[in-house]
Amino acid sequence: MTDTTYNVIKPDNGVPIKAWTKGVPLEDAARQQLLNVAQLPFIYKWVAAMPDVHWGIGATVGSVIPTRGAIIPAAVGVDIGCGMMAVKTSLHANHLPDNLHGIRTSIEKAVPHGRTDNGGKNDRGAWSDAPAHHSDVWATMEPVYNAIVEKYPKLNHVQRINHLGTLGTGNHSSRSASMKTKTSGSCCTRGRVAWAIASARFSSNWRRTTCASG
Repeated sequence: MTDTTYNVIKPDNGVPIKAWTKGVPLEDAARQQLLNVAQLPFIYKWVAAMPDVHWGIGATVGSVIPTRGAIIPAAVGVDIGCGMMAVKTSLHANHLPDNLHGIRTSIEKAVPHGRTDNGGKNDRGAWSDAPAHHSDVWATMEPVYNAIVEKYPKLNHVQRINHLGTLGTGNHSSRSASMKTKTSGSCCTRGRVAWAIASARFSSNWRRTTCASG
């Protein structure tokens, strides 16, 4: 039998679930959600679950649910395109100081993230002053945004530019780690420092490819 980088979960009925959870805990609630959706009659081929999979309201966060002849609004609306990607760096663990506080502080200053006022009307945005490039990009997007807001006024947000191109909020994060072992398919060798990013755009293309090709 050929080794795979994922686990296969088979419900009593329906399609299989390909879960990239080897070495990663899968909570019971998320597992049950995946089993439920895998038994829907319009699921195409299989359901996929990424390493960051966890229970979500309406649909499992970190899952890919391909359908044929149907759209599941809750599945589309749960952190669309969100996922994780590990990036190999040129650093080795012995290049880092014992105390990482200074590095963390520098990263937090360099990478815009989070929000204030819980995203309310006083939210200042993750950028204190968005770069000029972001303003140029926003200028191409604004007409479509305005058309949407005209139809759905509650979607308007005063800090839309100051959140554009940021890491995001919630469980979106970036972190570094030293690899203890090298596993099949790993991007890093033992002791090499990897940078893990959990956000929307970084892994959406990889996720679609994974879902399509298995």
